[in-house]
Amino acid sequence: MNKILVILFSLILAAIPHIAKATQTLKPGKTLTRSLAATEQHQYVVELASGEALIAEVLQQGIDLVVQVYDPDGQQVLHRDNTGIKEIESIEFTAFNSGHYKINISPFDASASGGDYTLTVKPLLSLSQNQLRLAKVQYPQPQLFALWQASLTDKTAVDKFIKKMDNKPLFEPVEGNDSDLRVTFYHLGHANTDYIMLSGGPDFNGLVMNRLGKTRLFFISILVSKKGRYLYAFNQYNRKVAGPNAEIETIQRQRSDLMPLFMPQATTSEYLKLNKAIAATQLLDAKVVSKALNRTMDIKLYVPAGLSANPTNKLLIVLDGDAYSKPAGHGKVSGAWVPTPTILDNLANANKIAPTLAVFVSNMGQRNSLLVDEQFGRFIGEELTGWLRARYPLSSDKNDVVIVGSSRGGYAATNIALNYPDKIGNVLSLSGAYWITDKLLQVEQQGRFFPNQYVYARQSGRLIDKIKQATSVSGRFYISVGLYEDGLAIVGNNRQFKDIAQLKGATVEYHQYFSGHGYFSWRHVLHQGLIALLAG
Repeated sequence: MNKILVILFSLILAAIPHIAKATQTLKPGKTLTRSLAATEQHQYVVELASGEALIAEVLQQGIDLVVQVYDPDGQQVLHRDNTGIKEIESIEFTAFNSGHYKINISPFDASASGGDYTLTVKPLLSLSQNQLRLAKVQYPQPQLFALWQASLTDKTAVDKFIKKMDNKPLFEPVEGNDSDLRVTFYHLGHANTDYIMLSGGPDFNGLVMNRLGKTRLFFISILVSKKGRYLYAFNQYNRKVAGPNAEIETIQRQRSDLMPLFMPQATTSEYLKLNKAIAATQLLDAKVVSKALNRTMDIKLYVPAGLSANPTNKLLIVLDGDAYSKPAGHGKVSGAWVPTPTILDNLANANKIAPTLAVFVSNMGQRNSLLVDEQFGRFIGEELTGWLRARYPLSSDKNDVVIVGSSRGGYAATNIALNYPDKIGNVLSLSGAYWITDKLLQVEQQGRFFPNQYVYARQSGRLIDKIKQATSVSGRFYISVGLYEDGLAIVGNNRQFKDIAQLKGATVEYHQYFSGHGYFSWRHVLHQGLIALLAG
């Protein structure tokens, strides 16, 4: 038994790499080639002052190596094992503490054959040289790098930069990339600013911005499609303290105004401007008593001047009516997010659509609950369409009826059309919330909401399951969605709905664009769906 233990102990010792005869002192600016057995480990030491940097490389000649660096306190600061035989392992680190740094070089596989390596050590970088090297990495944009250099000696450099740029982001081409630009956003913080986040754009969950040196300027650079357009804002988190010894400490968020970003090739709608030369359109307020909802619903009617006296006119049903029913010129953009009456006027004037009566349905301040209510669908599909046909010369063909909605309104429009296929033949869905699940609706009914539930949904979307189970799906769908809308949480569900609807027999026209989730995006794409579904 003792003999077996001795053999096992000997095997274990043989498998452990041992340090070569002596630790060598590295000489910056020198190159050495050495042989390393599979059971050996070479150790080097170099003395560095705080702020200095060591840059070296190990060429592996016949052996795969692991390189480890330890600081004066014995803490590992670097581990390199990224490449194989005949390739280079890079060593590059800054000394944050003065003292002796140890570099261990050992075989990756203790059972492999030994081999040679060449260690090349570049001259040490002084504090100032290292500062410059790191700044070039941190601030690759020429203007930011120049600003950092200027800020070292000029306390007003950042203020001059802000004034010169007029708060506009920096745009730079990307070598070898014809579809994107590098966009650098910047924002001024305060002395007590902990950090700033950029919200909006391709990185929809927000990006933590970097501080420029020791200034109050924060920045972040991202790649954005040349076709992109979206709103963005800055969320600034400031640290507040109270008490003689700062016993109370809080972080307060300060949010900037929303700002638009239009990239050079961004498309915008040409139908958003008010044209006074076009014949006046009637916009009428009305109320419809709904037995299904047991209430009176507010609606607004768009009655175009060119409406035919014959029952051939098309019908457009617009959900989220409060956001879509105001014409252009109604105060700020937010007062007429999607000026649908103006868009319809311009489309009709350009002969892009047939004579169309539009009805805008108010959410009555209950958007979340109303748009998923099956009784609301009954109001639209049975009561409202009947009320309108009794008063206006509308076509009796379901293919002349279009229902449009955005986000949760897109969910509602789709659900209503699926429930009333004999009444509504077309759906225009803008970023439809096809991610809505039974679980989400359950927790909402209980007055709760799980953050990011749609991102980390455990169930399939309710409407996706609905069309999966359907024998067939009729009608036409125009689905439009932005690629900057929470990634696959929204885009993926829209693609999935499109694919299944097509397999079930529906006609689907699907469009993607480089923008985010909101009326700012939908105001520029609504006309495309209207032309596709309301053409004469």
